[in-house]
Amino acid sequence: MAVEAGDFVIGVGPNSRDLPLTQTVTVDAPPLAGPLNRDSTLQEWLEDPIGRRLIEREVAGGQPPAILDEVNVKMMGNIPLSTLANFGMSLHHDAADRIASAWQQAPATC
Repeated sequence: MAVEAGDFVIGVGPNSRDLPLTQTVTVDAPPLAGPLNRDSTLQEWLEDPIGRRLIEREVAGGQPPAILDEVNVKMMGNIPLSTLANFGMSLHHDAADRIASAWQQAPATC
């Protein structure tokens, strides 16, 4: 079950146009994240535990380590992984394909 966080107004009455009783309810829940792919941002990948491990594994295997540098993440975090692959200081296109494929199959591959 997934629950979205936020404030919700519950109304009770004889019909939808006559709701004399209302109450606001605040729901605290973790953010809902969609599936990761090549067009997900660097920040989305790094916030996902499996996504981060996959990127770290690629860096350990020889991909440019700049993608994990804190300053670079602040500057490039909102850029899609597929776009970063064009910059040369990020994962190459084949690595982006590998991690996107591995994430779809996770957790079996992690």
